[in-house]
Amino acid sequence: MTLALACGGSNNKDAVSAHSSTELTADQIDADPIALLPGSAVAIGNVDAKAFFASQSLGPTVANLLQQYFPIGDEAGFVPSRDVDSVVAATYSLQGLDVAAVIKGRFDAKKIQDAADKHTPMKSGGALVSSTYSGHAIYTLANIGFTVLTPSTVVAGTEAGMHRVLDRIHDGKHTRDITPWMLDTLATKGAAFALAADF
Repeated sequence: MTLALACGGSNNKDAVSAHSSTELTADQIDADPIALLPGSAVAIGNVDAKAFFASQSLGPTVANLLQQYFPIGDEAGFVPSRDVDSVVAATYSLQGLDVAAVIKGRFDAKKIQDAADKHTPMKSGGALVSSTYSGHAIYTLANIGFTVLTPSTVVAGTEAGMHRVLDRIHDGKHTRDITPWMLDTLATKGAAFALAADF
């Protein structure tokens, strides 16, 4: 059973391993968020965050969802309605249900690292814990993590989901491996939100 939905809107690698020679460049990472996601997704969706934030009724809902998977705020120099442009997220049946999301916008890696170093309490509660995987700093809070790949791209999600994305980046994989019909759904013209799921 499959589901395709679009709604219209306005216009374990070593934790200390070094960056590899094949690793994607910042330009490649920024170029195509969908190419960062592994194939075999159970469901995938994308959101034009700017369109939703412009809606007084839906804006708070999007902000709450972002807070769940990217649990920082002003204390780390981040304001969702100002700093997030789009989100593409996929779920995988690996160990339970894993999630990987690529968030596009503007992110201050130094402020986020400073907040983690100082154990600054986050708006969502608790403090960020910093670790390293495949040469990238990962910040976790309440079993959800994220890593700032470039000033324009963040990957967030569960540990397994994020690690699979970072493995692709480390290995230099830059192709869209998501099922073609799912990609067609995401490309629905004029949609502020699109979702494709395979049951």
